[in-house]
Amino acid sequence: MKVKVLCSWCGKEIYRFPSQLAVSKHSFCSKECTRNFRQKATNPDGYTKHEHLSKYNREHNAFRMTDEVKAKLSLVRFGSGEGKAYPKLHGRHVHRTVAERVLGRKLKPGEIVHHKDGNKQNFSPENLEVLPSQSEHAKLHMAKRGDAI
Repeated sequence: MKVKVLCSWCGKEIYRFPSQLAVSKHSFCSKECTRNFRQKATNPDGYTKHEHLSKYNREHNAFRMTDEVKAKLSLVRFGSGEGKAYPKLHGRHVHRTVAERVLGRKLKPGEIVHHKDGNKQNFSPENLEVLPSQSEHAKLHMAKRGDAI
């Protein structure tokens, strides 16, 4: 048997099963009332601020994702794919990192790193060439195929 209760946001009469009332201390007549109740902009006094989870994790799990752990995980996964994608190290493509070290600077926006031998897994400095744009990169590939512009 349903029980008559009031919406926690607008005060409208609604009916809920007792089991529904046991789950939460608030009842709402609509998703809009639920959203308004939980938003800081519409309910600054009732809004519950939760600390950001990243901050919480850094404080309580400081030992989990250290640089050493990241490096270890990276080495374990390194080369485990099918070789169809560019390998990454700490979230950056290895060939771009190697090219930056050779150049002695960060790559500029739009600069492309080309693999001379076509092997995405070969990121030796001799195999990499930095091109100024994607259009130059496409021209290079067309010239190699014999479709020169």
